[in-house]
Amino acid sequence: MKTEFELGITNPVSKVQKRVPEATGVSRRNLCSVLKEGENLENGVAMAFSTTRKLRPKFTLKGS
Repeated sequence: MKTEFELGITNPVSKVQKRVPEATGVSRRNLCSVLKEGENLENGVAMAFSTTRKLRPKFTLKGS
């Protein structure tokens, strides 16, 4: 966004879903999922933001 300013290239403010990923470095898909989850919070569909559950490998000690 800084280089755009220096070159005089700007995205209109109305194109928020295009400007935010460029400014923050997140993907547009992630932005859309966060917006959708925020709407669910406002409407009472969900209680809080959630994270994906990551499967973590379980290590066992052998030979003791």
